[in-house]
Amino acid sequence: MKQQQLFLLTCLFFILIVSEIRAQSKIDSLKKVLRTSSLQDTNRVIRLNKLGHEYRIIGDYDNGLSCGKQALQLAQELNFKRGIAHSYTNIGNVYMHQGNYFGALKMHFSSLKIMEELGEKKHVASSYTNIAAIFMHQGNYPEALKNYAAALKIDEDINNTQGIATSYMGMGNIYALQGNYAEALENYEASLKAKESAGQIKDVTYANTYMNIGNIHYKQGNYPEALKNYNTSLAICQAIKDRQSTASSLGNIGNIYHQQGHYNEALKNYAASLKIKEEIGDKQGIANSYNNMAVIYEKQGNYTEALNTHFASLKIEEEVGDKNGIATSYINLGMVQTKLDKLKEAQDCLNKGLQLSKEIGSKSLLKDGYRGLASLDSTIATSKKTPAKKRTDFANQASEYYKLSVLYKDSLDMEGVQK
Repeated sequence: MKQQQLFLLTCLFFILIVSEIRAQSKIDSLKKVLRTSSLQDTNRVIRLNKLGHEYRIIGDYDNGLSCGKQALQLAQELNFKRGIAHSYTNIGNVYMHQGNYFGALKMHFSSLKIMEELGEKKHVASSYTNIAAIFMHQGNYPEALKNYAAALKIDEDINNTQGIATSYMGMGNIYALQGNYAEALENYEASLKAKESAGQIKDVTYANTYMNIGNIHYKQGNYPEALKNYNTSLAICQAIKDRQSTASSLGNIGNIYHQQGHYNEALKNYAASLKIKEEIGDKQGIANSYNNMAVIYEKQGNYTEALNTHFASLKIEEEVGDKNGIATSYINLGMVQTKLDKLKEAQDCLNKGLQLSKEIGSKSLLKDGYRGLASLDSTIATSKKTPAKKRTDFANQASEYYKLSVLYKDSLDMEGVQK
């Protein structure tokens, strides 16, 4: 893998030049054909969908959605079922990036139904993959795994290497969110292997797999290995002009600097990531950036700014229904409120975060939630406002919460070394 990374990095300058020309060329070419042809036929549907896809790839969701809706209307008028299905898919993909998960699921289930009727196995598998990704973002991990498994089975039957790689990566993401790092790495490596065997090493999913492997090393505390994978991912994403993944890579690099105590560098990368996410309308990404920046403000002792930024993150997460993000924000809010001596508010937030963490089965968040409650009860135990006879009870409860936090941490560490 190290040799592969070195090869990729030495070639990226040349890839960047080619990809910049290619991306704009595709959009310009499709727009020109659509302008010069007035025929309202199936070819126009196909071209509108292709153009919408290209717009979505570069983060222009407004134009991507407009093309998808135009394609859908024309396809329905022509009773062009395959075109209708592809339009549903394109619209659903844009909705997902905009955080409209209900609308996205509706579009992808509609596409799935048509593709099953047409016997288009590859596209059926793709629909399952898209549906799985939405369930994952909603924190419904069992349904997400179920749909990824359905996609993987079909893709293996038809030897669709790209689909196989995508399903393995998706399942790896879910295991990572659940804190099962050994299973996550196994699926990520299977995804890389599938991509490499097909020679598909210059696309965003290949870059994102490196990013995800970096995430696992980051969670295991191996920051040099994590940074190496993040930088590889960032370079590929910049080269192919994928703004969504570029923003994610910048955010991840910010996380490394955060852990190393380089807070100004961390904020610099988070701000660069946030700027891109705001430009492309990535609501969930914006929420993640706010959350990351809030944690830095807390570390710098700027608790008021931290609190405001966490609330900004929570508001967006609730709008898009991101349970993992909501749980994270509540736990972080509870920790900051503890430091501001807003103990009742802190307890409410921590309990809400812990409850959601249990619902989605996130060991990592359970670890953080119990750590937050331990800190809260320890603060109450040492507060002059607490009656002396109750201080021991709070101290004992703090100890129990701390033990639970350590238990989940040990479980995560054990899973990380089992591979």
